[in-house]
Amino acid sequence: MYTTLCHSFPSILFCVQAVEHMMSGKAVSMAVRGHLLLFAALSSVLLAKSLNLPQPYSHEIATDNPQLEELQQLYQSLMKKEKTVSDVCSSEILARIQAILNEKKSSMAGRTSKLWLQYLEIVQLLMMFIREERTGNWTLHLHMVAQMLPYLASSGHSMYTKSARVYLQLMTKLENYHPDVYDKFREGYHVARRSNRNWVGLSTDLMIEQVLMRNVKTSGGLTRGRGMTEQQRLIWLLFMPACSESNRAMQDQTGMQFNSGEQNKDMGKSRKTRDAKDVNTLLLMLSDRDPFGDEAQTMKNIMTGAHASVAVNVHEANVIGDKILHDMTSQSVTKYIFRRANQAVTMASISQLLKLAVIRCK
Repeated sequence: MYTTLCHSFPSILFCVQAVEHMMSGKAVSMAVRGHLLLFAALSSVLLAKSLNLPQPYSHEIATDNPQLEELQQLYQSLMKKEKTVSDVCSSEILARIQAILNEKKSSMAGRTSKLWLQYLEIVQLLMMFIREERTGNWTLHLHMVAQMLPYLASSGHSMYTKSARVYLQLMTKLENYHPDVYDKFREGYHVARRSNRNWVGLSTDLMIEQVLMRNVKTSGGLTRGRGMTEQQRLIWLLFMPACSESNRAMQDQTGMQFNSGEQNKDMGKSRKTRDAKDVNTLLLMLSDRDPFGDEAQTMKNIMTGAHASVAVNVHEANVIGDKILHDMTSQSVTKYIFRRANQAVTMASISQLLKLAVIRCK
């Protein structure tokens, strides 16, 4: 459904080629931005429904709403630095709104609504995972890996599920077997950093991609005429530390330093303006495609209007994944076999089965 959404507005949000790269797992940062934009739009629609406010895509203005007035006062206090972020997060009004949201979510019985509510939960996991990686929070890292396991299992990523579960079991015992390594991880050393700022932590595999692989493929790298023989690779790798020292010596000699600003690029004025414009575009698209308004027991694609068969159960991916993880308990990770019948059934998988059935009949 997310693919259909992006392809429906290629000239506004993303071009068609960009969407193809996003869905193939290559343009990761662009895909993350797309999910965050859709998350913001869906959250606005859900919040308006829960608080009986005009939908964000309408031009109506909410009046005489005490909850909205309290939120505005809380926001103004935060902007004036009269209250801290922790004070805002622990405020009573946010707790009451969260309770209203939870009640609204539990009252939605339609499969389409449950599917999009589950999508919001998955994007929240993504945001929390990015947060723990960027800040180096080891406890949150283990918690996020545990939360992702059911979705990995139900979607058919068998090797990710096995590896992540074994990894989680080993890391939970790290304090007993390697307390020194555990202490370092608790201090944030399970991620790599190129500066001492807070929001700069990166997984080691991403660090390799952003540093080593980028240097290989950019000007002066191995793929730009130097050759990829074993001798050339060895010389290039051993020469990189010397280049780094030469670069540092030149900066000290000239008195010029290459530094990046403290402000994250996603918090810049131009990026926020662009994001707000794209969210408004998504809200206009959702004006006649309410993902939380269909209470029917058949799942529907909000973009094409196609209805799924009763066999489609992707809206219960978390529950299905928990059952698979329960079956894996007390079994050898090398011998356990993931069966397709136990995985979540999507509209795409049903279409694939129908095509295979037609081919067999012919």
